[in-house]
Amino acid sequence: MHLKPLRRQIEGLEECEIQELEKRIPALYHVVCLIWANSTHYQQPARLVVLMQELTNFMIELVSQAYSVTEPISCMIIALAIEHGQINCIL
Repeated sequence: MHLKPLRRQIEGLEECEIQELEKRIPALYHVVCLIWANSTHYQQPARLVVLMQELTNFMIELVSQAYSVTEPISCMIIALAIEHGQINCIL
């Protein structure tokens, strides 16, 4: 129930151009904050960490597909950029 709004955000990310990805990330994290604030299930740190890991892996996959990244080192650089909110450095 609490993850339904997140599904809409994820579908929007899947459908957008890679150049639009950076503009959509704040809305995605806003929904995550709302989920954390309103769901006792996701107020537990371990569960929120898993959710954030899944979202980060999802974004890495999107960027990797858009740029045809296959080398592990490139994937690691993308992961670090996303993790530190610096996705604009790789776009």
